[in-house]
Amino acid sequence: MKGTVTAKSGSTVKLRQKPSTDCPIYWDIPVGTELQVVDQQENWSKCISGGLTGWMKNEFIRLNDDGTEDQPIASEPSIREDPDQFGDSEPDPELEQALTLLADIYQTLQDLCERILSVVGRG
Repeated sequence: MKGTVTAKSGSTVKLRQKPSTDCPIYWDIPVGTELQVVDQQENWSKCISGGLTGWMKNEFIRLNDDGTEDQPIASEPSIREDPDQFGDSEPDPELEQALTLLADIYQTLQDLCERILSVVGRG
C-alpha cells in the first residue's frame, strides 16, 4: 500500500526502529513524503521511505493506494497471509545492528543540539 506522511502540527514525523515510542528514532520524515506500507501491528505501520525502513504510528499515515482521496489507516491490525510476501521474514542482524547504531548516534546528536541551543539561548 502507498501512503503519505501527515500530521496535524509540525513538519516531520518520526520513523522508529520498532513499533513503540520507547524505541530509537531512525529519521524524522517530512510531512507530505510518500511511503510504502508493508506491514501493520496494532496502531503502527512498517514503512519504507527513501530506502529507509521503520515503524510509524498509523495516525500519521494516509493511504492513497487506489488513486482516490486519501484514507486514514484503520487502527485494526492487518494479518499477512504470506509471511514471506515482502521478503522480510528474517531480519538481517548486521543491518539491524547498523541501524540501531545510527539511531543511537542520531539521538545523541539531537540531544547535543538541544543542549547547545539551551546554552546559547541563555547567552
